[in-house]
Amino acid sequence: MYRTLAGKNTAKEQPVKADIVIPVPESGRIYDDAFAAQSGIPATEGLIRNRYYSARTFMKGREHNRRREQRKKFHALPDIMRGKKICQIEDSIVRASVCPETVAMCREDGAATEVHVRVCSPPVCHRCHLGIDMSKIKELVAANNTIEEIRDNIIHSDSLGYLSVEGMLDAVGIPRENLCLGCFTGEYPVPPPAEK
Repeated sequence: MYRTLAGKNTAKEQPVKADIVIPVPESGRIYDDAFAAQSGIPATEGLIRNRYYSARTFMKGREHNRRREQRKKFHALPDIMRGKKICQIEDSIVRASVCPETVAMCREDGAATEVHVRVCSPPVCHRCHLGIDMSKIKELVAANNTIEEIRDNIIHSDSLGYLSVEGMLDAVGIPRENLCLGCFTGEYPVPPPAEK
């Protein structure tokens, strides 16, 4: 239920003029149908995942070039995107190691005329101290750049919109005080360790 409501809330908060909605496999797929239903823009597959490439690039070590790995992992479907304005759906943008490549693939390999990105979570601006691999604040793209800077200088999309914290909380349906929102707001349920 959360994913459906988050996709709908993202479409309400961040409307877009596009011909098709495409998910970034597999993470964006959990939101794209709800985003499409709310926006009235048809959803379809524009990027496919190489079924023989099983590595999770987000989880790869820092010594790997995660952006280069995306070209092995995803393939654009030019017959679907050619000449169209597309809205690419992502679950989150943490380090911006995926999104720049998928946007470029839609433009170059898919020949989309416009690529708009909608993210079904708020910007990740702070470290997670409770177990997610984001140990360095300098790695978090939203901690060090405005949304406009991310759009123009990093992912190179025509527009970029994130779900708000309020929209996420509405979709979760759990009181704010019962959740950890530290990576979004910097407010943690337990004091974080000192920076090294």
